[in-house]
Amino acid sequence: LHPTPKTNKTTIQCIIPCVYTSYICFLLHLHIISKYILPSFYPQNLFILNFNMTNNNTAVPMKLSNLPLRPSTLSLLLRRGFTTTMDIEQSKQDGGISNFAAEVNCSIKDAFRIVREVEECQRRLLGDNGGDVNSSSSLQSKNKYGTTTTQSSNSMTAAAILQNTSSSSAASSSDPRHIITFCRTIDSLLGGGFARSEVTELCGIPGIGKTQLGMQLCVDARLPRIYGGVEGEAVYIDTEGSFSPERCYTMAQALVKHVQASAARREQQRLMRQRQQQLTTTATAATTTKSLVPSWFNPNTILNGIHVFRVHDETSQTLTIKHLEQFIKGRQEDCLIQKERQKQQQHQEGQMGEMPIAPIKIVIIDSIAFHYRSSISGADYKARTRSLAEISSFLSHLATAFDIAVVVINQMTTKVGSGSSADVVSTSGGDLNDTTKLVPALGESWAHATTTRLLLDFMPSGVRCCRLVKSPHKAAGTALYDVTENGIRDVPPSSLPRQRNDLTLDASKRPRTNY
Repeated sequence: LHPTPKTNKTTIQCIIPCVYTSYICFLLHLHIISKYILPSFYPQNLFILNFNMTNNNTAVPMKLSNLPLRPSTLSLLLRRGFTTTMDIEQSKQDGGISNFAAEVNCSIKDAFRIVREVEECQRRLLGDNGGDVNSSSSLQSKNKYGTTTTQSSNSMTAAAILQNTSSSSAASSSDPRHIITFCRTIDSLLGGGFARSEVTELCGIPGIGKTQLGMQLCVDARLPRIYGGVEGEAVYIDTEGSFSPERCYTMAQALVKHVQASAARREQQRLMRQRQQQLTTTATAATTTKSLVPSWFNPNTILNGIHVFRVHDETSQTLTIKHLEQFIKGRQEDCLIQKERQKQQQHQEGQMGEMPIAPIKIVIIDSIAFHYRSSISGADYKARTRSLAEISSFLSHLATAFDIAVVVINQMTTKVGSGSSADVVSTSGGDLNDTTKLVPALGESWAHATTTRLLLDFMPSGVRCCRLVKSPHKAAGTALYDVTENGIRDVPPSSLPRQRNDLTLDASKRPRTNY
């Protein structure tokens, strides 16, 4: 029987809905597979089908449930309606970190912590090279070589390290790599000052000026960048109770006067150039003088940037050092929060003179050996050696991970027998082959843990000298310095030794006398 026209019309009406329903089911299954099934097998979301993505260089949105976030962070984000990383980025693009903090209903500091946690988890899964999961590099923190601190370290060629170091040196005008001491001879000996990303050890007898040099470095760390400083804050761990805030205030006053005098000299030079060009304008001179010295730069704000930790025993010292990483991260977050607030309040007049919160640039421990040497007799020296090894490794990690200068002050101890003449101070001030000698404390194992070692001593003429006895990139030499009312300064010409050989900084020349 042949179908009638009425039968054909009925059949077509039945087939069309079936085809349409099948097509809808196919799309629905494809959506479910691409969004829920594949991400569970591949957390990196390499197979997410995003038909609306037009730019291949954009970051791949990831579900927050697939990231190794803390349960409290994940539950907070999900309760506030954030399901993917793209939701967080969109919230920050709409109104910055303050808008994200308002949507999550938390403080700006907590918002920074949440964003940083999400970004670190995302880098851990996707890698740091644009989503290449096969790459084992994961950005945690950069050191001076441009490499990253990861759980599994990757090798780099010597040429790459040299190139990164050269690029860092080229950018030293905006971010100096050294913290100056205001003693030209010491700064020249160290190549510009105490280097960042390194652990430097100061050794010397009592009264030589180790603590004075440590407080001077804390004050100089606040020096603005336009004057060659790092414009940061300092941490001072005091184990002996020798830190003096009054002395730091005197050094800060001298530093402020020095900067103001330097600004006045620059202004006079500028006015002289204008007079030569017959373009002198008094109004412009007044406004320029104010801009040369920051309004926040005064002795009180300098001392506000020095954080002092007083420790009374070995356990407190170890815990304080281990707490430094969290403290430094907190200061970095506070610095970012203040910058965010300044962006929001740029139109207000009073915000320009606000004291800036700067990141930590130097950590000083005065001294590392005090509590170890004052421990009871019969202590476990193996445990002490292990503790020192852990502390030295941790300090090296802090220096490279946060790009800060770590200065460790060490005491001297008596050694019986022969020893190396490089880091030995003779008790008699004469022959170094005496049976009793003064050497840095904590033994030979600690000597290998530091990057640079400086030995402070008195010369026969009574002038203080600083000897560079260990450095991987600087030649050994000697620098003369003096402890004045204003701090660590150069030796005045009237106090210089008569012998020219005492003033040499060239390690290739053999000294005529031992000092």
